[in-house]
Amino acid sequence: MKLFALVVLVVLIQEISCHPMYGVGEDNQLYTRSVRNGSWKATGEKSCCVIASAQLPDGSLVGVGTDNRVYTKRTANVGNWEGPIPRTCCLLDIDVLEDGTFVGVNQNRRLVKRKSLTEGEWEIVENGCCVKNIAVMPDGSILGLRRKGNLGIREGVEGEWNFLKSRKPLMKAIAVEPSGVIYGVCEETCEMRVLGEDGEWDEEPIPNSECMIHIRSEENLAPPLNDKAAHRTSYLDLENTL
Repeated sequence: MKLFALVVLVVLIQEISCHPMYGVGEDNQLYTRSVRNGSWKATGEKSCCVIASAQLPDGSLVGVGTDNRVYTKRTANVGNWEGPIPRTCCLLDIDVLEDGTFVGVNQNRRLVKRKSLTEGEWEIVENGCCVKNIAVMPDGSILGLRRKGNLGIREGVEGEWNFLKSRKPLMKAIAVEPSGVIYGVCEETCEMRVLGEDGEWDEEPIPNSECMIHIRSEENLAPPLNDKAAHRTSYLDLENTL
C-alpha cells in the first residue's frame, strides 16, 4: 500500500513538472516551457508582438497585441498572429471560460466579457474593478491580480471580488494549472513562484523562470476536478471585498 502511494505521488509530481506553460517575454515574444523543468524557449520570430495570451479548447491561441487589440494564432509554434480582430480594443489581458465566454481586463483595469470575438462589443462586468491580470480557476472562478500586486478572487464573471490570502513578495503576473496550483511572477526579481495553501509564496523560485511579463498555463480549460484538487479553499479569505 505504501509503495502504491509512493508511485502515485511520483507520477503526480512528474505530471506537474512536465506541465506546459506559455509566457510573454519583455521582448513581447511568446515563449513555452515545462512548468518545473527546463527553461523558457522562444517559439520563433512569428510570435511577436503581444502582451498577453490564452489558449482555446482547439489548441489555438488568442493574444493581446502591443496595440491592445486581440489577435489569433494557430498554435504557439505554428502560424503568425492574425488580426487585429475589429472592435476588440482595448485590453491588458484576456482569458476564456469553459463555456467559451471571453473575459478580459480593459485599460481602465475593469473586467469585461463577450461571447464572440467577431460579433458584438466588450461588455463591462459589474463590480469588475480593479485588476491588471486574470486567470480562470478550474472551478470557473476568476483569480485577479490587483494593481498593487496582491490577489483577489470571484465566483465567476458575475461574482464580486474578494481577497485571496497572499503575502509578499508582490506579483506582476499570475497563472493557474488545472490542478489549482497558482503561479506568480515576482515584481522585484521577475522569478516565478508557487503560492502555498497557507498564502505564502514559496521562498525558492522555479529555476530558470525569468523573465516574463505574462504567464498562462496550457490546458487550463480542463473540466473541473473534485473540490479538494480543483479549488484549494484552505487559503481563501472571503470575508473582505476589494
